[in-house]
Amino acid sequence: MEAGRRVHVVYLAVVVALLAAAGALYFAYQKQGEEVERLVAMQRTLSADRDALMSDTQAQREKVTTLEAENRALAAEREALKGGAQALQQKNAELAARAEKLSQGLSETERKASAAARARAELSRELKAATQTLDEAKARSAELNKSYESLLKDKSQLAAAGAERQAELARTKKAFEEVQSQIARLTGARGIYTVQHADSLSSIAAFFYRDGNRWPDILKANAHLIAHPDLIYPEQVLIVPH
Repeated sequence: MEAGRRVHVVYLAVVVALLAAAGALYFAYQKQGEEVERLVAMQRTLSADRDALMSDTQAQREKVTTLEAENRALAAEREALKGGAQALQQKNAELAARAEKLSQGLSETERKASAAARARAELSRELKAATQTLDEAKARSAELNKSYESLLKDKSQLAAAGAERQAELARTKKAFEEVQSQIARLTGARGIYTVQHADSLSSIAAFFYRDGNRWPDILKANAHLIAHPDLIYPEQVLIVPH
């Protein structure tokens, strides 16, 4: 009986020990599960952090690549601007040289223009003087023409009047020829012509120009003498224009 009680006590002790061990194992297992869950959670957090870091690293790499491309573009642009600046400097130098040349040319042109202005003024004075001389010569020619025509009309009487009247006729004719020659030179005419018997402006034009229809040219050149194309007389001295 005593032995059975001992066995029962031992059994109970073993059961209690087993239960205690089982409880300890249960609590240990439960704690281990919590640790595992904690580690799994930590692993997920670390994975998320790693993914975030990898994403950030990729973004940084892309940013670096973009910055490097921009840097290369800026370098190329800087080189282009440098080349453009050199080209502009060369262009400015060329323009400055051209401006200097133009300035020199302008000075020369102004000098020539001034000389031309002086020449024009001188020519104007000469032309004015020549015009005045021409007008005076035409007036003198008209007077001599009347005197010469009047003397020629009295030619038959001059023969009986003596050498003095003949000399007056010769002097008048010579002066008439000289003043008509002067007018011819001033107007750039061909020369002078002494009218012959049976001459007309048409026949004179036909002789000099081979064209009788050019008689108005002769009439115009001698307008200071001739009022009508039919009013010419033998021995009259006429200007023949070109």
